[in-house]
Amino acid sequence: MIPDVICHWLAKNARRQHIGGRFEQNYLQLMRQPEEHYNDSLFVENLREKLRLLVTLKSLPPARWPRYMSPSAEQEVLRWVRETRLFERRCIVPLLRWNGLPLVLAKMMQIAPDGYDFMFITCDDRWQPLKMMRPVQGGGLFSSRPMLVLVFIDERLPASFLQPVILNGNRLLITDVSPRVLQRLHLEIQTLLPVGSPLGSFQLTGESLPADGWTQAVQDNFTHLAHNPACWGQWDDISVLLHG
Repeated sequence: MIPDVICHWLAKNARRQHIGGRFEQNYLQLMRQPEEHYNDSLFVENLREKLRLLVTLKSLPPARWPRYMSPSAEQEVLRWVRETRLFERRCIVPLLRWNGLPLVLAKMMQIAPDGYDFMFITCDDRWQPLKMMRPVQGGGLFSSRPMLVLVFIDERLPASFLQPVILNGNRLLITDVSPRVLQRLHLEIQTLLPVGSPLGSFQLTGESLPADGWTQAVQDNFTHLAHNPACWGQWDDISVLLHG
């Protein structure tokens, strides 16, 4: 992993470059904040986290990613899995692609029992290593096995149904999932919302919702984003949300 002091220096020096200007523009648009309220420490924190993770995610297999989590973050994942009884259930999770999320999911895969499946509904090739770490077995969605289905709601899936969600006056177009489909597949909705970084101080929150709770779960994700903007990993492309 790149030393934190180097990542911080690189992020600070990127503030006045194109990447920093794009972050500011997208942040002000999505958060509907006046320019004078923007604090570029948000950008520095966000980019520093991305840089710290870059080498780990690019050069090491997913089975080794959890060793870079802080000990308290590893314990937090164990606590959350235990308290939600995650490995006993069939759940679908609407997710934003937070920085550090790959480490959290790799840790869950590492501790999951045999007979538990992780399914990624995504066209993003960056998640392929995690898919290969624990391939889906035994019929996938149509099996009766406990499983976790991950849907990234800040990604546009081809031919997916969309629903509008309002965030700070912005009309976002988000992947929709029918309650009827979830009921047929015996899938509950579970939110997974991070506070902080799995490289340091970290917490997981979220709640279980019935099959008709997809809109609430999506809204909960974006409300959480509004309160924790530095953690989100997709600030460089909000056009997916705004324009499809």
